Amino acid sequence: MKKKLWLILLATTSMFCLVFGISACDDKSGGYTMHTHSFTNFVYNNDATCTEDGTETEVCTCGAKGGIRTKSGTALGHDIKPLPAKEATCSENGYSAHNGCSRCGYTEETPEYTEALHIKYELNDKGTAYTVEDLDNSCTDQEVAIPKFYKGLPVTSIGNSAFSYCRELTNVTIGNYVTTIGLNAFFECSGLQNVIWNAENCIRGGTYLGSYGTAFINCTNLNSVTFGENVKTIPAYTFSHCSKLTSVTIGANVISIEYAAFEDCSGLKTIYYQGPAVVWENIPIANNNTDLTSATCYYFTEDKPTAEEWAEWDYWWHYDPETNEPTPWIKENQ
Repeated sequence: MKKKLWLILLATTSMFCLVFGISACDDKSGGYTMHTHSFTNFVYNNDATCTEDGTETEVCTCGAKGGIRTKSGTALGHDIKPLPAKEATCSENGYSAHNGCSRCGYTEETPEYTEALHIKYELNDKGTAYTVEDLDNSCTDQEVAIPKFYKGLPVTSIGNSAFSYCRELTNVTIGNYVTTIGLNAFFECSGLQNVIWNAENCIRGGTYLGSYGTAFINCTNLNSVTFGENVKTIPAYTFSHCSKLTSVTIGANVISIEYAAFEDCSGLKTIYYQGPAVVWENIPIANNNTDLTSATCYYFTEDKPTAEEWAEWDYWWHYDPETNEPTPWIKENQ
């Protein structure tokens, strides 16, 4: 009977904490204190576009994040200026000189386009967005950037096997508006070493079909992935079976890492996280991401860590001023 009463009391207390926002927060002395979250501060997320207002996130004094709301009046507006002519590359169109927005690709006038040399874009049925369909093997570019826009419309997907067997590729940048990546999109890109992932709301990174179908399967030399500051979700399976992947840099606005996103990434040893520890520890990380959760997480600080920060945590990082690469801070007594 007593055990039953204790269970009822525990359940009631837990429900009270959930309803009224009471939680245990690290007091940075190794212990925890109970308090009610006070979401009185707002942090701007720096995510405004030319035409849409940005958002801001409620933040408690303990670092926990609350809801997100629109911050009115923050839309940037178009930055119209003369844009110089650009020659076509394997993956991107060339165009004539024209007036346009330096940020989003909006144009006041239609430039003359020169088709990309080896890439194929396909317009969707609604005529509202493009898919990258193919990059033929004759392309010798080592760096490919999936643009935000193509002919004034967003590029929202990468098709099945679009870049498969492009072994010359060493660096790939995924555009901001890509929401889906098809089966085997980068299959056997054995020269690929670095991926910059700017896709803010990508919901699919390939599909798992028994060690087949994921976006970067058999990219045997991929060693680093950087997720941009506005990325919110890392989709399921995207980097599974990338055994040579050693480090990932994750932006502070990531709010979920989905099932098996980093499955069988046995070489993954280092996470460079751009937010605070209290946020990282509360990001939902789905199952089959053991290699990620077992890696050492470094927290960002632009300046050399203070004695208090070293006492709190042993791993901190910054961008090297010469290479702009993530670099761990080293304790002076080490």
